[in-house]
Amino acid sequence: MAALWTAAYSDDPRGGRVTPYSAGDFEMALEAGEVLVVEAESGSVAVVVLYEGGVRDGQVADIGEFELSRLAVAEKFRREGLGRLLVEACLRLAVEKGGSSIVLWSRPHQVEAHGLYIELGFVRSPDRDSEDTDGTRVVFARSL
Repeated sequence: MAALWTAAYSDDPRGGRVTPYSAGDFEMALEAGEVLVVEAESGSVAVVVLYEGGVRDGQVADIGEFELSRLAVAEKFRREGLGRLLVEACLRLAVEKGGSSIVLWSRPHQVEAHGLYIELGFVRSPDRDSEDTDGTRVVFARSL
């Protein structure tokens, strides 16, 4: 998973995370959230993490909300609906767990992902945007 996240976020020449992900980042995700993975014969090809609000530093999700995080699809498998599949699974899971809404943050240059989020009913929430050491974080939210 660390390699998949690094390829999606740290290796993007348009900007974003500077530090590659590690196995420890994956272990922390497993401990704090629900990790959903799509497997193919070649191994793991897509991943997302769903966190309850208020469980991690730096979250945009408040208590009662859920946060969709680290959605990544291997480049070879993009445009096959795997990202949509994972986001829809997170929406169902958040409803099952009684969440009021689901939020996520993205980087301004990740416009392909923004299109998917908007298609799935997320709306921009600029009042929740913020900055971190890697740049601007733009927020999207969807009521459940």
